[in-house]
Amino acid sequence: MTASDRPLTFIVRIVAGERGLRGVVERVRTGRKDEIQRAEDVAHVIAAALAKETAMTLKGKQALVTGGSRGIGRGIALKLAESGARVAVHYYVNEAAAKDTLERVRKHGADGFIVQADVSRVDDVRRIFAEVKQRFGTLDVFVANARPEAAKFYQKPME
Repeated sequence: MTASDRPLTFIVRIVAGERGLRGVVERVRTGRKDEIQRAEDVAHVIAAALAKETAMTLKGKQALVTGGSRGIGRGIALKLAESGARVAVHYYVNEAAAKDTLERVRKHGADGFIVQADVSRVDDVRRIFAEVKQRFGTLDVFVANARPEAAKFYQKPME
């Protein structure tokens, strides 16, 4: 395995406090740590490391980012657009945020569209991929960022 074949592994630690979000993205191989203050910063740090490691362009590639309207998904969608990819931005509820993300994608000179779906429903997922195929013809990059339901960690107190 050559240096360029080794996977890039990151540890992300995020804390939401009274003053907002803060955290660290650490590269496992090098130990480099980047401080973050917004969810989008996670995507920027990782994408910058990928770009540096591979000097890769995504010009002519098509991407789909589920949960791409806000937070980390938005950051990933914007970095893909900046790298030259056309981007399909998935959202579930917040159409305004998805439209804003698409506008930002286009400011990077990339094309794209928004698609609404509930990723916990098989028919909706099929519809997303059918629309990507119809509009883009192919899919080169898929980012599964949406969370279909909020995780609930609950345990009854012991009596």
